[in-house]
This record gives sequence, structure tokens and C-alpha cells, in this order.
Amino acid sequence: MTSLNPVNPSNNPDEFEKRALNLFEQGDKEVWIKEKNDGKIYFRYMAPVFREESCLVCHEEQQQRDKTDKEKRFIRGGISVKFDISRIEKSLKIHAQLILFLGILSTSLFLGIIYLFTVKLMKELSKSHQKIQQMAITDELTKLYNRRYFYSKLTEEFEKAKRYKRDISCIMIDIDFFKKVNDNYGHHVGDDVLRNIADTIKSTCRSVDTIARYGGEEIVVLLPETNKEKAFLVAEKIRKVVEKIEIPYDKGDNIQITISSGVSGLLSDDLEKVTDSNQLVKDADIALYQAKTNGRNRVEIYTEQSLSLSV
Repeated sequence: MTSLNPVNPSNNPDEFEKRALNLFEQGDKEVWIKEKNDGKIYFRYMAPVFREESCLVCHEEQQQRDKTDKEKRFIRGGISVKFDISRIEKSLKIHAQLILFLGILSTSLFLGIIYLFTVKLMKELSKSHQKIQQMAITDELTKLYNRRYFYSKLTEEFEKAKRYKRDISCIMIDIDFFKKVNDNYGHHVGDDVLRNIADTIKSTCRSVDTIARYGGEEIVVLLPETNKEKAFLVAEKIRKVVEKIEIPYDKGDNIQITISSGVSGLLSDDLEKVTDSNQLVKDADIALYQAKTNGRNRVEIYTEQSLSLSV
């Protein structure tokens, strides 16, 4: 115990106790600090001791002093305690480090889960986007490109051919008497015929060639870096393969199909004279008309004479 005015000089307060006693005079109820000394950590605590009349009965001298004390202090001193908390502080530090480590670990795991979920979500979104894009340019029945995509590719390849002075060709293919197939066997058989021919053309052409369902039973093939003579050989190869195809029908019967094709092409030297890329398709269509006129199941190459025959 100590006081700002101790009866016993041995109870004189130290600096912490003086500060605490002054704070008690100002109304504080308790004061505590942690301090280091000789490598150890101590917890110091101090609470006020109030003067009560019952106490003065046993302290006559103190009672006499209070009568002459103008300030009439009601706080006579304080109780000060001090104990070593080094082990507690060390334990708290270890616990704090453990909590920090667990917090970082938990946060890292949480962020890792979010990252993996985000990556997976982005992959799924990318796949969905690619699928939607593919659906937008693909014919649902034949899985070939659709007409809209074909024309965008035609423009692209035509400009590329002009820029690098390369040949370019086109094949227009039509299934012979396809209406009779639908009328005699049903549209589901007609769909099988279209799918079979589409697969045959895809297996015969190069990966750089653009194959599209032009409309109905017509299929168009764009062949970059290919003159019309080579395109004719490709068309003839497709025609011969298709001629051998047998489409299964009820009761073991098979349906045989033939195709007619028209071929057009532009040499690198002629590209500068042509401003409309659609001319390549128009010429192939004229050659196709000539193939049908000449008996079907054949390939015709567009010439100036073909144009005069179609008029």
C-alpha cells in the first residue's frame, strides 16, 4: 500500500504509483501497465483506497492530520500489485502467431477455392461461348457450315487470293432427283441421304476447304489455292464416291444416290479484273445447271460457252 502522503516513509510511491494516485484524485477507478525489467515482463495494477470514518478510529494521528488538511482528500492512497507475466506473454505471443498462421492458411485456402471455382467457371463459359458460336455458323442437319458463314469466308479467301495472287475455285453440288427421294421414302430418309453425302464430301476435301450447305440439297465447296482443273478432279472424286453409296432402307433395301456438280475458278492473274467475290459462286451455279442439262451424275467446268447455254 502507498499514498501521496504516506505515514510510513517506506511506503513512498514510485513513478507508476504516483501517476496512478494522481489519476485516482481525478476520478479514475483503476490503473494498470505492463513493463519490462531485467528481461522479464511484469503486470502492475493499482486501485484506490478510500478514507472511511471507521478507519480513522484506529488512526488518530491520521485523523488529526485530516482536520488540518485544507484539501480534505477522501482518497487516502492505493493498493499496488506487481507480478511476473513473462510466461503468459510468451504463451499469448505463440497463440497469436498460431492464430495468424491459421488465419493466413484459412484465407489462402478460401482464396484458392475461389480461384479454382473462377477458373472452372471461366472454362465453362468459354466452352459455352464456343458452342454458341459454332451453332451460329453450323447447319444443324449436316453439321456443315451454313450459307451465311460461307459467304463471309468467301469474301475473306477472295481478298486473300487477290493479295497474294493465288488461284481460287468453287464447287456447287446438287443431289440428283432429291425430291423423289423425299416423296418415295420420306423426309427422314432424305435427311440420312444429306448427312451421308455431307460426310463423304468432308472426308474427301482438305481441312482448308470450306464446305457449306448452300440450301435444300445443294452443297458448296470453296477451295483456296486451287485452280478449276484441280477442283474438277476433286468434284469428280466426290461424285464417284457418292455413286457407290448405298443408303439403308426398310426390308433390307438400299437407296443409291448420284450428284451433279459445277466447277468455277479464278486464276491469280484474273482476280484483279473481278470485283465481286460472289461471281465465283454464280459461275459454279451456271456450270451445275449445265451438268443437269447434260444428263446429271456428272461434273461440268464453267466456261464462256456455259454462260451462253444457261441463258
